[in-house]
Amino acid sequence: MDDDKVVAMFRGKILKESDLKFLKGPALITDRLIEVYFAYLENKCHGHSKILLVEPKVASGLSNYTETVPVQEFLNGSGFRDKELVLFPVENNTTDHDGIEPGSHWSLLVYARHVNLYYHFDSSSSRENLNLAWKLYTSTKSFTGSDVEPGYKDVFMPGQTNKYAGGLYVTRTAYVICVWYVSGRNCSHTSLQCDCATAVVNHVHQSSEADMRNSLLGLVNVARLISNPREDILAMTGEERVGSTMEEEVLVLYKGHRLTKSDLEFLRGPCHVTDRLINFYFLLLFERFNFGYGVLLISPSISRWLTISNDPDQVQELVSHLDLPSRWFVLFPVNSDLALHRVERTRSLTRWSLLVHDAMTGLFLHFNEKREDTAPNTVFAGVLYEKVKSLVSWNIGLGHTRRQPPKLRGVRTAELDKGFNKYDSGVHMMAMAKIICWWYVNRVESSRRSSTELQVYINLIQGMEVSVEQDVRLEIKDAVMRITGKTYKELLK
Repeated sequence: MDDDKVVAMFRGKILKESDLKFLKGPALITDRLIEVYFAYLENKCHGHSKILLVEPKVASGLSNYTETVPVQEFLNGSGFRDKELVLFPVENNTTDHDGIEPGSHWSLLVYARHVNLYYHFDSSSSRENLNLAWKLYTSTKSFTGSDVEPGYKDVFMPGQTNKYAGGLYVTRTAYVICVWYVSGRNCSHTSLQCDCATAVVNHVHQSSEADMRNSLLGLVNVARLISNPREDILAMTGEERVGSTMEEEVLVLYKGHRLTKSDLEFLRGPCHVTDRLINFYFLLLFERFNFGYGVLLISPSISRWLTISNDPDQVQELVSHLDLPSRWFVLFPVNSDLALHRVERTRSLTRWSLLVHDAMTGLFLHFNEKREDTAPNTVFAGVLYEKVKSLVSWNIGLGHTRRQPPKLRGVRTAELDKGFNKYDSGVHMMAMAKIICWWYVNRVESSRRSSTELQVYINLIQGMEVSVEQDVRLEIKDAVMRITGKTYKELLK
């Protein structure tokens, strides 16, 4: 498939458009999705080098080699003899291992060294991968390093609800087994040890299908945000994307940022600001103030995803990529519309505010307008704060470390758009970001140690004039003219 484009990369693994079909369902999971999930599990089990997660195409090759030399080379090179736990995905497709044409069923073969036993977990009632799992067992058992031949056991599992769900059971089973091992091979929340089969039976059920699909969706969204944080992401729920750049002609292309007609309509005013325009303006701020690594302007997509995600591990995965603990200031745009699949914010209730983590003073500050319809922003800012408060820098100024996470403080700003229109909260938010960037690069060096400087930029923000709306628009208009050589009116003809 020549048109099967790469949409994301995650820890060296790629995802293509064809992989995303599975998330809309029903469809068969691909090799690449399992590779990405295994890469995620490897990171989650960081520090436990005794676990080996074998890629699907490698597992298939191991079961199909007629000679022992290639099998021995891989197993020796991967440290198979030193691993306590080895997980092999088993797929009934022996011809295609590019992830383009998946097989019809997946199962999981697991070698547990502490009992010298291979477990085969198959959610199909017909156990259709039994022969493939046995071939994989026979081709690898002599390389475990054990003086006694390993045993083999088929584990009864709850039957999958449809013919597409085998891959979901594989990823869920792999997750349960890795967590079981990392927790000391204990059962649930008790201190009693059990084997991995008992752990799987206790924690893998038919209800796991929906949970695992949502987990994979979240992981794919993390991968897409890491790969391209400037673009709004599509929630893989089967809904059509609204206002996608794929549907509109790109009028401005600058350092990876794309602006379309719907984005530039904002310059005519009044019109809601789009995520892409905010990202574009944040780039202009970075170029203008050159604040380096000290300030991080989070894209609206990332901010929104962090707010709605229910998976702490995936939140931590994304935050670790952003390196929040190394930043003096982190600015999170907050919107009253959390729908991931909408690019244009066209609802009348849509409001923007700004959540700021200030590592110099050890506070989170939420800058919100004095309007009744901004109440959702206060709620969502609080949710976002709870998600990231323990993942940011715990340093105050230089050389001081907090014992508790930073606290959240609400800051009410002026109602700039009173008497004008209901669309200007996005401009207000961008202007607040500009003031903080300006203050950061112009502060005196000693202010790094002083919490009294906090009130300086708060006063600057609270004292913003209504002309800030025209100023922000003018800056964007000038940048568009500089980049394209055309006015925004010429571009919109």
